Amino acid sequence: MSIFSHGIAPNAGYQEGSTGLIVGMGSSASTDIEYINMSSTGNSTAFGDISDANHYNNSSTSNGSSARYVSFHTKHDDSSDVINYGNILTPANSTDFGNHQGSTASNPGGAASNSTNNRAVWMGRSQNSTVIDYITITTLGNASNFGDLSTGSWGGNATGNATNERAIYISGRNAS
Repeated sequence: MSIFSHGIAPNAGYQEGSTGLIVGMGSSASTDIEYINMSSTGNSTAFGDISDANHYNNSSTSNGSSARYVSFHTKHDDSSDVINYGNILTPANSTDFGNHQGSTASNPGGAASNSTNNRAVWMGRSQNSTVIDYITITTLGNASNFGDLSTGSWGGNATGNATNERAIYISGRNAS
């Protein structure tokens, strides 16, 4: 399951910057996407479903400028290399974006975006993997290699500063 926020609300009546999406609900059987209004308390509302029911975990981010979110999916046996996407302005099911570089070992890792330049990075997906993938959020296609983490790590989280220059990864566990 991943939770992230975006600066544009999907329904009239919500304030700018108030939408959060919850992608997957933490189990391999869940394909739910739900959204919340982060400006007020309350329950989540159905948004749609992820297109790949064959997942275990995911890590998601959005680009903040053209209202697109992306979600990198993993599975226990490394057989899921799916990237999904959708439009945060319109509640609907996600669609296939492309594939990441695999070797996921069921850990969600962390995804972050630099917002207006439309680049997303994904890292920390497997115990011994140092690989950092990247995609251009506005262009469908497979992930490419961005670089490497300094040490193998998995289960952490990532965030970007939304000014086109920096992302940080907070390690969950390392390989040693």
